[in-house]
Amino acid sequence: MRFVCETCKKTFDAEGTKQEWMDRTYGACSRWVAVCPDCSAECQTARTVKLQADGLDSADPDGGSCSCGGGCSNCGGGSCSCGA
Repeated sequence: MRFVCETCKKTFDAEGTKQEWMDRTYGACSRWVAVCPDCSAECQTARTVKLQADGLDSADPDGGSCSCGGGCSNCGGGSCSCGA
């Protein structure tokens, strides 16, 4: 799996660990994390940008699953209404 470190901007491959939690609003959520080999920070899966049919760019939500659709900070998205 490919991960990106937000601290040192390194992109690397690792097995990762699946983190699961129960959100009071959205139920069961999960995401994949790994430790950066350079700075030891917790990193999330790298996202690839896909071009939507309407021409707007979108992050790939495959790295985490949450009932919010992958938009919350717990799922690695930018902003979300679930309050996570």
